[in-house]
Amino acid sequence: MKIGKRQIVLASLVLALGAAVYLNWQFSDNDALKTNADGAIGQAQFVSNQSDESVTGGEKSGAKSDNKSADSGKESEEYFSQVRTSRQKAQDEAVDMVKELVEKIPEDDSAKTEAIESAKEIADIYQQQSNIEGLIKAKGFSDCIAFIQNGECSIVVKESEMKDDSNLVIKDIVSGQSGIELDRIKITGV
Repeated sequence: MKIGKRQIVLASLVLALGAAVYLNWQFSDNDALKTNADGAIGQAQFVSNQSDESVTGGEKSGAKSDNKSADSGKESEEYFSQVRTSRQKAQDEAVDMVKELVEKIPEDDSAKTEAIESAKEIADIYQQQSNIEGLIKAKGFSDCIAFIQNGECSIVVKESEMKDDSNLVIKDIVSGQSGIELDRIKITGV
């Protein structure tokens, strides 16, 4: 069996896409799905910034809870910043690899056409992620991250901003922008 340029290009594109998906998965912390007291995943929970003692009037405990909420706010901001940076790095590496492959293939080769179509699909996924994030922010969330891979979408938002109808709103946005079915959309709070 002879291995041609077309097979090498396709294998390289698959490897680049696989590397991007792996890095996306590695940095997305999918293992930390939050569950409520009933064990249901993905349902909104109300979170209080104050402990029971601060509600009854203790000033010290109120100060502690304010520090805790400030610390958790900083942690979630750092999380979003770190994930966004690593995702951008992985996407840039994948794009650079595809560009190099496309430049090396002769113009008349059909593998070049397939490589360009694969690069377009990857760019479409990046655009969908960006659109989803922008629309979710427009609905009142201060920050979010969208990951699309393997026909599924994972959304990460600040848990403190989740309301009763947040899951429905987010799933509607994701489905409308990407065409992904509602049962293949996962929402995680940080």
